[in-house]
Amino acid sequence: GNADDQAEQRRDNHQNEVDRVDDFGSVHMTGIHQALAAGGRARTLDAIIDDLALTSNLNLVLDAADIASYDGSSQTWTDVSGSGNHFFRGDNVSANATDPTFVGTAGAIEAGTYFSFDSGDYFTESTAQTFNDNWHKDNGAFTFIFAFYLATSTGNRCLFGNEAISSNGNGIIIYINSAEQLALEHSTTGIGGTQTITSTAAFNIGAWNFAAISFDEATTTTRLHINSTVESPATTTSTNSGTPNDSVHLGADGVGGSPLGNGERLAATAAWSTALSQANVEAIMAGLNRRGVEF
Repeated sequence: GNADDQAEQRRDNHQNEVDRVDDFGSVHMTGIHQALAAGGRARTLDAIIDDLALTSNLNLVLDAADIASYDGSSQTWTDVSGSGNHFFRGDNVSANATDPTFVGTAGAIEAGTYFSFDSGDYFTESTAQTFNDNWHKDNGAFTFIFAFYLATSTGNRCLFGNEAISSNGNGIIIYINSAEQLALEHSTTGIGGTQTITSTAAFNIGAWNFAAISFDEATTTTRLHINSTVESPATTTSTNSGTPNDSVHLGADGVGGSPLGNGERLAATAAWSTALSQANVEAIMAGLNRRGVEF
């Protein structure tokens, strides 16, 4: 069945990662011990998540440095979570001016492998995606992580969106504001009812950064990760039952607005429909740090 095929593909991808560190004798080990035995060698995001046993409720894994996720020339950034939530470069399947530019060598797990943006680029869902439909609703829960490079200080720049920023529509937007702080905008009572949660800490300009949001509406808990800084701002409950207003985008809001700025980069991202613990998120950040991004 399709589920079996997806599971087999994940095992194959993970075995490829194991083979690449076999010279340390770690092929006979499992879990996080394998990565440690490999001398801290860089690994794909998919392999890091597998090693940490964080595949439950996993919706999305995109990694510019994973040859299974991007081959260096395709119009599609392939989701390797097994959920099939792939993204087009740009606003459709055809190459055009909205396409982020791939930089680096396909399959090279290092800081020099990423997608670059120019203030008009973003990724668009390849088919209608529903994994994020309930995140802003009553009992919504999710975790989203990003490894990105912030080039300059400018206005709002979106990492993810399924509605237009500041529109008070249904959905959520994860963005970097003009003060380089991490922000989550989510609708709580339907059209016109929105809460914006903002970090106190700011990201570093001219450097790689790690961002994560772990959100659980039922417990009114939000955890913001701004590199190694962790904050837990107040969160309100939601009575919203409406579906997101717009398309799903990475690097822009739901209508392609407020895109990542010129020279900014996205290396990897992943999402779950559950709130991961602080320790789990920090372990993912540590794994990504091994590719030399130095969060």
